[in-house]
Amino acid sequence: ATCVEEPMDLTATCSSWRKQRVNKEHINDPVSTALHEHRMTVLSAHQDLLSQHQNEKTNLKELNERRERLKEDLRDKTASLHIDLNCLTHEAIQLNGKNWAGVSKQKLARSMKVDRGFIPGAVPVSAR
Repeated sequence: ATCVEEPMDLTATCSSWRKQRVNKEHINDPVSTALHEHRMTVLSAHQDLLSQHQNEKTNLKELNERRERLKEDLRDKTASLHIDLNCLTHEAIQLNGKNWAGVSKQKLARSMKVDRGFIPGAVPVSAR
């Protein structure tokens, strides 16, 4: 606010000094015109800055919302990856109808515990 108040105070002070002159000197001369134009320029610049500040706040809010959606998407994709890995483990064990020696029964048991109620696109409760 100081960047606006200082030039506005300066133009107000100059204008008040000019108004203290005798009545016959109260005319619109180039100095009065320049003071008025300067005041209008400062007010316009201030409005532009306020508008730009509001735009930046809006953009920042939108970026934060997008970041949160991306985090949720990453949680979903991570959960999907875990499911896929569990499925691949299960498939490897049942290769050609026989258990594969490279994968333990413990891993098979864990892969069978996959949440069957999982809904793609929903944020898993454990990820929150």
